[in-house]
Amino acid sequence: RFAYIVDVSGSMDAGVGVGSLKRVDLLKGELGKSIEALLENAFFFVTMFSTDSKPLGGRLEWVSASDAGKQWARRTVPLMQAEGSTEPVNAFKMVFSLRPKPDAIYFMTDGEFNEEYAAVIARMNGEWRIPIHCITLVSREGEKTMKKIAADSGGTYTHFAGPGG
Repeated sequence: RFAYIVDVSGSMDAGVGVGSLKRVDLLKGELGKSIEALLENAFFFVTMFSTDSKPLGGRLEWVSASDAGKQWARRTVPLMQAEGSTEPVNAFKMVFSLRPKPDAIYFMTDGEFNEEYAAVIARMNGEWRIPIHCITLVSREGEKTMKKIAADSGGTYTHFAGPGG
């Protein structure tokens, strides 16, 4: 069971220096690739965060990584739009309330959010110690915080520079 917490805040609407391509477009591409790579017996859940948090397509349950589940993701992921501020805490609350719990969390963002959230996320994850794999897109501004979240949870940190990066 893989949970994705993805940033759709206003900063994700920034261009990446290649045509009209934006950070949110890179996020959609990487999220789509990750879901497509899941084995058929896996399950996934996607929550988007900006000022508020909401599950992708309104689905507040695990989605099977079967052909049908992946087709649903291919239709729904492109509809994500960037707007609002960067508030990931409620998205983590949503993921931690899922039953059964995720085996891993993928946290995808440009990393431009309050550093104090790392401690809040660590406290929320204290009981379960679910690995949080942190991925920054384009910007390295939040690298220190994202590395801390990954290290605190036993997860990994990866930076995706994007085209030309």
